[in-house]
Formats: sequence, C-alpha cells, structure tokens
Amino acid sequence: MSIVEQLKNSEVVGFRQHFHAYPELSNSEEKTAEYIVKFLSNFEGLEFAKGVAGHGVVVDINAPGATKTLLMRADMDALPIEEKNNVTYKSRNKGIMHACGHDAHMAILMGVIKSLMAQADKLKVNVRFVFQPAEEGGGGAANMIKAGVLGDNVVAAIALHMFPDIPCGMIGLKKGAIMASVDEFVLTMNGVGGHGATPEKTSVLPYVASQVVNGLYSMVPRKFAPTENSLLSVTSIDCKSSNNVMPTECVIEGSMRNFTNYARDLMPVYAEQFVGCTCAGLDVDYKFDVARLYPPLINNGAMVDELEKVVHKMAKPYYLDAPLMISEDFAFFAEYVPSVFALLGCGNKAKGINKPLHSDEFNIDEDSLDIGVKMLVQFALNFK
Repeated sequence: MSIVEQLKNSEVVGFRQHFHAYPELSNSEEKTAEYIVKFLSNFEGLEFAKGVAGHGVVVDINAPGATKTLLMRADMDALPIEEKNNVTYKSRNKGIMHACGHDAHMAILMGVIKSLMAQADKLKVNVRFVFQPAEEGGGGAANMIKAGVLGDNVVAAIALHMFPDIPCGMIGLKKGAIMASVDEFVLTMNGVGGHGATPEKTSVLPYVASQVVNGLYSMVPRKFAPTENSLLSVTSIDCKSSNNVMPTECVIEGSMRNFTNYARDLMPVYAEQFVGCTCAGLDVDYKFDVARLYPPLINNGAMVDELEKVVHKMAKPYYLDAPLMISEDFAFFAEYVPSVFALLGCGNKAKGINKPLHSDEFNIDEDSLDIGVKMLVQFALNFK
C-alpha cells in the first residue's frame, strides 16, 4: 500500500468539517491560521512561516539537492452567508459560511503535506504550500506575492477549486483562459433636481440613467468581437429620490469581465467614452471610477498536459468547452509563473449535493477530498 493510500480520507474530512464549522471572513482568518499552524507543528523539521500578508501561512518541503520549487495554493476565507444546511458541522459563526469550498481546499493541502512529509526523498523539486487569506475580494493573492512567496525559485504553481457542477470523480481541465477577469465600476452623475411636475426645469437624471444603461449594454457587441466573450453587467441604479422629486444625483454600478488583457484594458475606455458623450449631450456632470480587481486566469498548456497525465490515473477528465465568467485571484500567480488551475468535481445528485457555489446550501461530496489529495501528491512527485 502506498503512502498516499495510507492517508486516511476520514482525517482530511475532519480537517474540512472543522474549517466548515468555524469559518472566518477575508482578512480575519486568525483561528483558521492557528488550526493550520497547530497541525504543522506535529512535523519535526517542517519549515513554515505564519502571519504572511495578514493571516497567511507558508510551508516548505525541501527535496534533496533541488533548486526549483513548485507552489501549491489553498485559499482560507469564507463568505458573509447564513448557512441553511442541516449538518453536524454546520457553521457555528453566525452569518458566515464556507460556501465556496475553501474549507476543502485547505483540508486537501494539509493532506498533501502529511503525505509528502513521509516521502520527501522521492520529490525532485521543493514544494511550497501557500495558505492564502482574502481570496473573496480581499486582494489576498496579490498581497502574498508582494510578501515574497514566489521568491527566486518558484517555477510553477497549481491550485484546485471545488466545483459542484462537475460530478465527484471528475476533474475539470482547460488550456488557456479558464476564468474571467473582473473589474468594478461606479458611475456618479450629477445634475439639476426639482419637482416631478416640472421636468423641463431639471436634468431628468432617471432618463439619463436609462440612456446610459442601454448604451453600455449595446457597446459590448459593437466594440468587441463575439469570440472575445466579454461581459458588462449593470447591477445597481440608485437615483436617491421619491415619486415626485427629480434627483440631483444618480449612481450606476456594475462589473466588467473579460478573458484577455486586451479586452480588459479597452472595456473601461470605451465605456467612459460613451458615458462622456451621453452626459455631455444631456448637460449632466459625471465621474466614472473603475476598480481593477482580478486579471483573467490563464492556464499554461504544458502544465495542463502534466496534470492531465495524473488525472487519467485516478479520476476522469472533464474538458471544459468554454471558460467560466467567474473570477479567481489565483490568476495573479499565473501572471508570474506557468500555472494550472483545475476544477475538482464535488457534485453528487444522488446524494442531493448539487447546490451552486456561494449558495447558502452549498456542500460537497467529501469523497472528492481523497481524489484531490492523491492528485496533488502525484503531481508533486512527478514534477521536475
């Protein structure tokens, strides 16, 4: 029996259920980090650092004579969601839930550490494990990189993400773009307010807002080829008024998602050009602010090929036909080193496990944890 097979799946399940029961929000993962550090302290000679970029934990397993390092990453933070699942490990922290699988990501990485510590002499490269805080919009990956986790010797990176749309026993793979970039915009328009009975004396900002929204939605197919799969979404319109008052301010918010940096850079430029022309023509002042969040997540083709070899031995590949519009800050690691991001199938309709990510009823088929551990262990042992 191999070392990988000797690792009890129940132990990794226990790690996951502990994290699930005690979730913490972005940049508040103090207890989560303490639990990880306590686990790491059981291994004599294991090198690790805590308090990296907040509550991050970085672990190194060194191979004899190796000069290259493979990075494996798991995110730590939970979401501000009140859990509805009726399970023994239901969240004990009110209004906070691991609804995106980060509890499983950490548990899997802990299982990988335990397995590789028992066979470090078989490694051809060093392996660095990054437990990263603040993935859910908190800038965690970028902050970890700024803190130096890539160092001089990290040559590649890998991460998994639980994915309930894919059945347990399958691994989602795709070369090139696998997830979109995401940027957010806030458009603030100011004009003349007044009585609803005399719109001719006002800027009629609700009308201006309707023209802007229609224009923004028509801009994407006019400026971007269908093959770009670019998306602009208006998610909020707030004119801060009542039924007989024309407002003096209207705020429109939304997001922009793209699969190439070319489209990502151009979309806010085109959007502001349209907004500027519309507001100028209707004599309205405006301010257009864009917050650049995550770049597109691009999988390196050679890294996908290497992972695919492992997948065929312990699961079934699930080849994605198209990239996903959701975003992931592992994309920052992929900008620096060749990387692969895979989707670990965790759905099981027969068990009633089919709720989407970020749902208050999200859960996983815990048989997927064992697959995740074995896959990452074998990938590390193969890597050179």
